[in-house]
Order: sequence, then C-alpha cells, then structure tokens
Amino acid sequence: MSMIFATVDPEQIDRDVLTATDTVIAVGPAASSLLAAFSKRVGRPAPAGSPQAVDEGEALLWRWCEEANSLLIKPSQPRASFGRHRRSTAPG
Repeated sequence: MSMIFATVDPEQIDRDVLTATDTVIAVGPAASSLLAAFSKRVGRPAPAGSPQAVDEGEALLWRWCEEANSLLIKPSQPRASFGRHRRSTAPG
C-alpha cells in the first residue's frame, strides 16, 4: 500500500508516521529547510549538498532510507491545462 502525506511542517506529523515513509519530496523556496526539519524529526542527518532554494517547477527528492544526498528534479509539466470546476451543480 502506498500513502502520500502532504505538510508544510514535518514537526506536526507523528514521528512514527514519518519513519514509515521512505521518500520525501520538498518544493518551494524553503525546500532545503523542509528536508532539514524532516531529518531532525526522524533523527537522521540532513541530506548533504541540497541547494538552498529550488526554482519554480523543480523539487528536491530524498530517498532518506537509501541515500545521503537529495536530488534536484524537474517533474514533467502537463500537456493540457485543466481549470477548476467553476459553477455549482447543486440546484438552488
């Protein structure tokens, strides 16, 4: 079974839940700080060589159970643009 946990603050997720994961993906200007907070929470050294910030469309991926370093990745962008549903379907 696979699970995805999303948070802006790893300190708010139970340590047992975090240690049950094997991969962390951090995005945004504080991606490196998020990996450091995660590593502190699980009691592991922070990944070496992580950039201090990542550009828009990039992320840091860390398989913390296997690797000491994080990887800078650039996920594929969707070919089509999808908009949110804008009108209510409920009558009234």
